Parts: sequence; structure tokens; C-alpha cells
Amino acid sequence: MNPQVADALSRFVSWVKKDALPLWLERALHVPGGWFSAQLSASGRPVVGEVVHLASQAQMLYVICRAEQLGWLSGKRKLARSIIDFAGRHGTLPCRSDGYVRSLQSSFEILDAQMDPADHAWFVMANTACFAAFSDMLDLRRVYNIVDWLNIHFADGSTWLDSDRKSRGPPELLRLMLRAYVYLDEVTQKPVWRQRAQRLFHYCSEEYFSAGEGATELCSAGRAELFAWVKLLCHYERRIGGALELAERVYQQSYVEMTPGIKSKEFGGLVLTESLGAGLELCASGEGSEEDVLSCVTRIFDQYLSRDVPGMFVDEPQSPNSTGSVATLVSLFDAAVSANRLLLQK
Repeated sequence: MNPQVADALSRFVSWVKKDALPLWLERALHVPGGWFSAQLSASGRPVVGEVVHLASQAQMLYVICRAEQLGWLSGKRKLARSIIDFAGRHGTLPCRSDGYVRSLQSSFEILDAQMDPADHAWFVMANTACFAAFSDMLDLRRVYNIVDWLNIHFADGSTWLDSDRKSRGPPELLRLMLRAYVYLDEVTQKPVWRQRAQRLFHYCSEEYFSAGEGATELCSAGRAELFAWVKLLCHYERRIGGALELAERVYQQSYVEMTPGIKSKEFGGLVLTESLGAGLELCASGEGSEEDVLSCVTRIFDQYLSRDVPGMFVDEPQSPNSTGSVATLVSLFDAAVSANRLLLQK
């Protein structure tokens, strides 16, 4: 690895571990209350009047437990339990099903009772990470319950339905479910999850990665989604195999579509961090460009990080009221995990 690239990645991993994670655990957590903000202002403060997004609770739980498992955080078992308890106590309907509503008011009254299967995919991954970090079988049982609930309400043969339970889910939903299956295969080593991952992968390959309406649908989902698919395909390749060629093809397509945005004000933080993650995963597979990776890390440090609040970032640096989101934090965390793996590999 080029020494300049190695140095940049080391700085990036250190920033995520020592600055970004501690900041979000301190500033985004509401005490009392026990819930996390979905976004912070550029000064690292919660946004006034925000609502409680259940997906953000699952994403923060995932990051905390994965970081605990990696040794980047310690002593967070009680916090993880409190997030799970909060979601179960306030984020479910009175019938106490295994389904979570979309959002709550700050008073914890239900604001949007619609149940989004993509949110539940995050809860599957979050509880899987919790099991991996703390080895509590109750977390794995919760995963099975959520998956069973999803199968009852949103499964449609080889694919998944959107929140309306009628139309096919968007590429993001299918990607998240595939990611959840691959992660469950990795953590539990149970053949059922690999089999489900393979079935869903083959369905997505036919629908999204061949010429036709499916390919158009995937492209129209946006650049961040395309890069997220590259990351997942590389992970699938590492765990199961047969996806690297697709990952390379989607990455090249993503980068061509991204190029005009590099010079524009519309190039958001999530696109950049997902691009970084995709480039890192391809480098780990022996196919990526270190130059692309270095360019992404340099742009993150130069344009998206706060000069005044260590650990804070913004999604749109050109906007005077820009905020940093949990979604981008997850992407930064995933990229740091990939960067750390690559550094150890090299």
C-alpha cells in the first residue's frame, strides 16, 4: 500500500474511533429518555423540535455493538440494553407485535405508525450485532422473531414488499435484507442464512444487474445506493463468492455517474462516505484504486469535518444549516471498519 494512503487511512480510523464515536454517544443520546437523535447540528447539538426515528435507534445500536465487538468501545452493554428496551417499550403498537413504528414525537407518542420493512432490516442487523458483542441468546431470539414477522407481513416469494405491502420494495430494502442475511451467516454460521442470502442474491442479480427496468430502477435510486450495493457485493464475495465481477461493474457505473457531482455543490457526505467504503472493499479484494480511496479521505477531512467540534461532520458543507446524520455516521463507521481491515491485511 502507498504510504500516503496508509497514513490517511490510519488517521481516518483514529478519527472515527477517538472522535466521532465518543461525540455521538455523548451529544446524540437524550438523558433522560434513552433515545438517540437522528441528526446533530454543525456544532454537535441536537436539532430543536426533532422527532424520534426508530431506524436511527437501530442504526446506533448496530454501531455501538459492532464497535464493542471490535474493541473500539467498551462497557456499553447497559446502553445497548437501554436502546432495545426503549424501542420495545415506545416503538411498538399496543398489541406488542415484533413490528416497530416509523417515528415518535419527543413525548414518545406515536407520530407515524407505518411499519417500514427497511427499518426492521436494521433492527435485525442491530440485534445480530448485539448477540455478536455480548453472546446473549435473547438477542438472537429477537432476531428470529423479527425475521418471522417480516416473512409474515412483507415477504413475497423471492422478494420483499414495500411498506404498503403491495408493491415490490425498492433496491434499498432488498439490499438491507441481503446484508442482514449475510451478516447472520457470518455471526451464527447457520446454513439457513447462507441459503436465504443466496436466494435473494440471485433474485437481485436477475432484477438489478441485467439490462431492463430493474437496472434502470437501481440507477435511479441514487449514487449513494449504488455505492452501498458495491460494498455489499464485496462482502458477499468475501463470505459466499460469485459477486466480485458485479461489484466492479456497479462501481465503475457509480463512479461515472458521480464524476459531475464531484465539482458541484450537490455532492453530499453520504455519497462520499459510501464511495469511500466501496473503494476500500474493492481494494481489499485486489481490484480497487488506492488513488480513489485517497481522494475520498482527503475530501472528507478537508470539506466535511468540523474545525471547531472534534468528531463532528456535516452532510452538506455548502449549506449554512447543514447537519450530520446517523445514516452518514453508520457509513463512516463501516468505512473505518473496512479501512482497518485493509490496513491489517496490507
